[in-house]
Amino acid sequence: MKTLVISSGQIKDYSELIQLTNSSDYIICADGGLDHLLKIKEKPDIVVGDLDSITTEGIKYIHDNSIETMKFPARKNMTDTELAVDLAISKKATCITLVGVTGSRIDHSLANILLLRHIKNVGIDCRIIDNNNVVYYTKDKLKIN
Repeated sequence: MKTLVISSGQIKDYSELIQLTNSSDYIICADGGLDHLLKIKEKPDIVVGDLDSITTEGIKYIHDNSIETMKFPARKNMTDTELAVDLAISKKATCITLVGVTGSRIDHSLANILLLRHIKNVGIDCRIIDNNNVVYYTKDKLKIN
C-alpha cells in the first residue's frame, strides 16, 4: 500500500502534491499537514497528532467531512510526523512518501530525515520529497530509473 504522509512544513508545488495524492492508496495528515490538502481540495484518510497547528478552517473541514482523527496530548515523546509514520507502518504500508517535512524548523527537518532510517529498518521503501530534493535512505544501493 503506497502511503502518503503530509506534514505542515513547506510545500510550494501543489501540482506535485496533487500527483502524489492521486498515486497514493492511503493519505495521513500529520496535524497541520491537513491545511496543504485543503489548498488542493483533497481529503485525507486520517489526521494524526495533537491538532495544535490545524487552522479553524481545517477543524471545520474535519467535522464537515467526517474525517477520522487520532488525537494525542501536546506533551508527548514523538512528533506528529513520527505518529503518522508509525500509523503507516501499522497499516502495512509498502512504500511511505513524506511531504511537508522540511522547512524552517531544522530540528523537525533533521528528525524527519532520520525517520527514513526507522522506516527502512522495518523493511519499507521510503522517501522525502520537498521543493528541491528527493531524499532516500538505503542500506546497500539504490537504483534510480
